[in-house]
Amino acid sequence: MRRMTYTRKPWSERKKVEGSTREEVEAALSAGESLEGVILNGKDLRGINLRGADLKQADLRNVLAWDADFRGADLTGASLGGASLHRADLRDAVLRGAYIEGCNLTGAKLGGADLTGAHWSTLPRAVGDGRTKWPEGYAPIARNAGRVSRGAKRTSRLPAKRTSRRGR
Repeated sequence: MRRMTYTRKPWSERKKVEGSTREEVEAALSAGESLEGVILNGKDLRGINLRGADLKQADLRNVLAWDADFRGADLTGASLGGASLHRADLRDAVLRGAYIEGCNLTGAKLGGADLTGAHWSTLPRAVGDGRTKWPEGYAPIARNAGRVSRGAKRTSRLPAKRTSRRGR
């Protein structure tokens, strides 16, 4: 028995979203449409749910996407230059070859994300885990590097001050 497949024309080919609203993006996602190549430059997408979305080659430059959910999203070759992804959830997202130059990833969750081949200059405060595939040449810093936890003994290279009981 031959299986028939129906492929819908991607949303980005039917309608350029330069002036589209957040509601139109969410409607396209709920209809199961691809957002490949979508242009969302400078849009306010705070808290949006883009979990598992196909955002290959998407233009997300200067997007404001604080607390957005990109878990499992495919952002291969996407342009995220200047985007603010503060506290965004990018766990298991695919960012292969993505342009993340100047992208704010402060507090973003990158556990299991694939950033191989991504174009970057700096990834400040990016937090991943053992499954995260970092771009070539990037050396992530341990999450609590340089911090002293409560109850830990603080060590110093300076000699301890000696004080007598009389305050001399």
